[in-house]
Amino acid sequence: MQDLSKFGRIIKLKGFVPFKSAAHALENINDVTEGIVNDLLKEFLNSSLSASKATKKAKVQLGVLEPKLGSAITEATGTSVNNTRK
Repeated sequence: MQDLSKFGRIIKLKGFVPFKSAAHALENINDVTEGIVNDLLKEFLNSSLSASKATKKAKVQLGVLEPKLGSAITEATGTSVNNTRK
């Protein structure tokens, strides 16, 4: 999306977990680029998505650009992923 204000109206931040250090951030980004769902990501997704489901407001959609990571998330969490790459 080119327009940040439009993006902000469509997408809502539901959770955030800071990295412990630069090395921790690097480890996590390496896992993401390899399509690996590590424990931190799995725990974050499970807690964030279960909290969203508990509110029962709108249907939650998880968009993931990288197909390999999307498949790994579905496998690790059972969550359906919308592959945003067309």
